[in-house]
Amino acid sequence: MTAKSLTSNTLSGAAGGEITLDFGGQTRIRVDEADRPARVRWTVLVSEPLPDWAGTTITFDITPAADGGTVLHFTHHGLTPQLECFSMCSAAWTQYLASLADYADRDGGTAFGPAAGERATAGREHQADAAS
Repeated sequence: MTAKSLTSNTLSGAAGGEITLDFGGQTRIRVDEADRPARVRWTVLVSEPLPDWAGTTITFDITPAADGGTVLHFTHHGLTPQLECFSMCSAAWTQYLASLADYADRDGGTAFGPAAGERATAGREHQADAAS
């Protein structure tokens, strides 16, 4: 990630641990599940920059792909269109997840840069074509 990267003040990725992130305000997350290599589930306890996140859960499920690769299923439970931050948060998650894929595929993500946004756009276009 770049100099604008999220900073982790406290980190325990084990189940029952907590992660504290500072990205414009403090966000405290409890690690509910950490079953390597298949699943991670977090509950957002406090989110100063995005109060709508408090009480939501974030899940990363990893499954093998038919081509020998890996598929990441991401869900932010409770982040719904009724929340004020929905559009902004959906766009941000799309960019961050594309950056994560770039990091895994190319050993260099761009969480805040245009490459992640371009990849996310291409991914959405691919999904739309596949759905047709």
